[in-house]
Amino acid sequence: MWFFDFVQDVKFPLNFDAYDLCSPSLQERLRPARDKFEAEEEAKAEAQLAGKAAGKGKKSPPEAKANDPPKEYERYDFPDGKIHLCVASVA
Repeated sequence: MWFFDFVQDVKFPLNFDAYDLCSPSLQERLRPARDKFEAEEEAKAEAQLAGKAAGKGKKSPPEAKANDPPKEYERYDFPDGKIHLCVASVA
């Protein structure tokens, strides 16, 4: 019996967007946060392009100071407290 082993490097994207797999009602609930996130990403990209156009080099991230207040994070759950999952089957 012959055995062949084909080894090929497989790469997967770091981000998985299941938005299109969600139900329309869940998509409607996700849309405000999704739009806000996309706006922030566009603003970051524009700022980065503006920095490159001005001739600025890549800066190192600012160091956290001991007297800085803690960062505030936005909630990512829904007000009803339920967990909503998007489930997709792969054929």
